[in-house]
This record gives sequence, C-alpha cells and structure tokens, in this order.
Amino acid sequence: MNETDFRKRIGNNISYYRKANGLTQSALAEKLNYSDKAVSKWERGESVPDVYVLYTMSEIFGCSLNDIIGQSSNNDITDEKLDEMIKQMQFRRIMITSLSVGLVWLVASVIYFIIDLIVNSVYGLGKTEFAIVFMYSVPVSFIVTLIFSKLWGRIWQQAASVSGILWGAVISLTVSFNVFDFAEKSAYKIYAAAAIFQILIVLWYVMRKKSSKKQS
Repeated sequence: MNETDFRKRIGNNISYYRKANGLTQSALAEKLNYSDKAVSKWERGESVPDVYVLYTMSEIFGCSLNDIIGQSSNNDITDEKLDEMIKQMQFRRIMITSLSVGLVWLVASVIYFIIDLIVNSVYGLGKTEFAIVFMYSVPVSFIVTLIFSKLWGRIWQQAASVSGILWGAVISLTVSFNVFDFAEKSAYKIYAAAAIFQILIVLWYVMRKKSSKKQS
C-alpha cells in the first residue's frame, strides 16, 4: 500500500466514525481545536493528522486507534444503517449521562441517610439541616454533564452546564446561610458576583464560538 492509499483509508475511517457519532466536520474540529478545513483535508486523504490527534479522535469516537488507521469495511454500510447507528449512539450517550447524574443523587441519598442515622439519632437534631446535601447535588450534577458535554456535546451545552454549576452552587450557599444561620446579608453579594460571572461565561463561550467560525 502506498502513502496515498494509506491517507485515503484513514480519511474514510475518520469520515465514517464522525458520521456514526453524529458529528459535523465543524463539531469534530471544535473538539480537536482545529478548523473544519483541516478535518475536510483529512477525510479527503490530502493530509493525515498526527498520532496524538488520531488518539484523541479514537476517544471521541469510542473506538480504538487501530479502527481509525486499519482496514475497514465501514464504507459498505448503507445510509439507513448509518442513521440507525447514529440514533443508537445518541441514545447510549443520553443513558450514560443520565445514569451518571443518577449516581450523584444516589450518593447524596446515602450520605443523607447516614448522617440522619448517626448524627440525628445521637444528637437529636432535625432532618431539615442535613437535607441541604441534595441542594449541593445540583451543581455536582452539572459538573457531570459538563464532563460529557466536553466529550460529546456542543459549545452551547458546555455553556449551559457551566451556568448550571454556577447558579446551583450559589443557590446552595444561600440556602445554607438560611439553614445554618450564617451571615444572610452576604447573600445579595453572592448573587451580584454570580451575575458578573454569568456575563463572563456568556462572553467567553460567544468568543469561542466566533473563534471557531473564524478558523473555518
């Protein structure tokens, strides 16, 4: 096999796994910090990405590095089968994300009942104070969605997850102030600071989106 055939093989495999994962060339380029023109050249076999980029692709696609550079019969798959594979991939991703978020709430429930069993039974405190653990599960859940959105999602999904982390943490803190009689006067300062951070988050992701389009 000569170099041209090798580049075309890799290009065909990249194209197949990109489509199977429901990604556009721009979306894949965004995850790799490259332009969609570079992805287009790879898929046409005009150039080949370096080994690290190929490895990163294998993690994004959920396949092995050998699947990308090796001989493949993926081109024989019909559009109907490819659409079905994309739907299955999307469903699997939704399920993985949902189960991961569910695990966060399961851990929070276990922590709550352990505290209730040990602390409240000994000291006779009310249950309300320790129900705050469920409030803190909200920002933690958004941390989980941020991890998966950086791996599979788009920029707007990442921005939504970061915003969820911010406001989930802020609300949890203010509720904690009310429950544990902390300085309640500090609550408005926290909301003001959070609003400033929210503006910065929006500006940051807008800048990233425009930068990605400019590279294209």
